Amino acid sequence: MDFESYLVNARLRVFDPIDQEGLLPLERYTPESSQLQIVNSYQVERFIFCHVCGKSIHKSGYTCLDGADNLVLMGSCCIKKYFSPELITVAQKNFQKRTDVAWNNYNISQFRSISTVVDQWIVRNRPLLNSIQDAWDVIKNRRSSEIADALKSIQRDNGRLVERREVGQIATSTNGGRAFIETEILCAFRHYEGISRIDSMRTSIADILQFCSEIESVKPDSSDGFIEKIVKRYDRFFLPAVGILDSIVCFSCEFFSEDNLDLVCASLDRKRNQKLSNLQTYKSRKLLDVVRKEIGYGYEMPKPTLSEVVGENTNLLSDIRSRASKTQVE
Repeated sequence: MDFESYLVNARLRVFDPIDQEGLLPLERYTPESSQLQIVNSYQVERFIFCHVCGKSIHKSGYTCLDGADNLVLMGSCCIKKYFSPELITVAQKNFQKRTDVAWNNYNISQFRSISTVVDQWIVRNRPLLNSIQDAWDVIKNRRSSEIADALKSIQRDNGRLVERREVGQIATSTNGGRAFIETEILCAFRHYEGISRIDSMRTSIADILQFCSEIESVKPDSSDGFIEKIVKRYDRFFLPAVGILDSIVCFSCEFFSEDNLDLVCASLDRKRNQKLSNLQTYKSRKLLDVVRKEIGYGYEMPKPTLSEVVGENTNLLSDIRSRASKTQVE
């Protein structure tokens, strides 16, 4: 259900204003202007009858109760002809408050669906999440300097692991020559933005689970202030945390894959050997075997990924929220 349909169910928006119970007969009527309550609004493609002017010339307007408690249709322009600006402002604020409450309640219903899906995804992939976190903890404690160099290189080269080698000199007229550098792209990472977020993995999971808990605590009698707080937390904490966790998991599964980790470790081994080559003796190593012994295997990309699970829902919700207008008296 989109927000427009939700407003209809909440009786704040109508698509067939004339087909409402309790309306005065469709003939011109002079409203009693001492009071005004906006019951609902309409915005349609056809012309709708207006009790104030007695004509069918309005495509947008309101169903209102006047001072005599009569239910009448008023075009968005005609409403200003019989009611004071002060009375319109009060009626506008009251109607806006009802619309805002409906908007928050609608969001809560959508958020609950999305948070349930995310919570289930975390539960289902908890072993993988724990393995990824443990692997980065091991690397941070035992292989920090070496792996950090590789990660910085990947970031610097926009997600590519690159090796640069001097393979000769090019003669120049100024300084006698300059090095000719050969560049080789060893592998590429689609989700390299996750590199800068690795340390935020625990925090992002905690923020997600906290929101999931809070959304379940919302009851029909929860205060408007509490619901509004939850709506704000969705934008400020939940969605960013989902994006952070997804980027970390996706990059980690790419980085720890058998092929990519082999290439990363082999590149680091070559750099190490090059630095130690001037020594008479040095002990060679195979970093991949060491790292695999420490962090193990099995880092496969989850299917579906977190972004794929929530993407359709959040994109739909974002689209609805961007298009939904706060109804105002024009």
